[in-house]
Amino acid sequence: MPSPFLRWGLIFAGLSFVVFVVLKVWAPLRISSRKNRPARQKILEAKQRAALATEPAAKALAFREAAAIALEELRNPALASSLARRAERAFPEDVVALELVSRSMRLGARFGALERFLWKRLGEDPHTTGDVAYRWAFEELVALYEGPMKRRDRARALRRLTGTRLSL
Repeated sequence: MPSPFLRWGLIFAGLSFVVFVVLKVWAPLRISSRKNRPARQKILEAKQRAALATEPAAKALAFREAAAIALEELRNPALASSLARRAERAFPEDVVALELVSRSMRLGARFGALERFLWKRLGEDPHTTGDVAYRWAFEELVALYEGPMKRRDRARALRRLTGTRLSL
């Protein structure tokens, strides 16, 4: 049976370890929270502008700004993707919003979600979403298959289907 001195020493060491782990996890979150406060405030302001906007292009611009802040300052591709999708839904012809959706999904390694998004865009009427946006979505899908998804057979099939490389 261990002596009382050894027992209290082990209890103290265990409690010290628990305190160390809690501080190790809590301190960076606290610092990160303070550091990200201005960026989160800018995102909130952009979302408020979007809510007050009456024009679809103005709403999309505000959501694009919020997405760019989430991507560049917070380094949060999931939040950026969500905000960029809002911009794209507000103004489907906005190629900049489409590029932001693609960039944020690629950075977040959400290739399947990006593939589904692009196929959905290609299923829409190019006259309502904009011919440039339609061609961009096609080229982005081919680039996705040729690049990170490594499905070159699908990329070749898409190229053959259209007969030639579409140009923006």
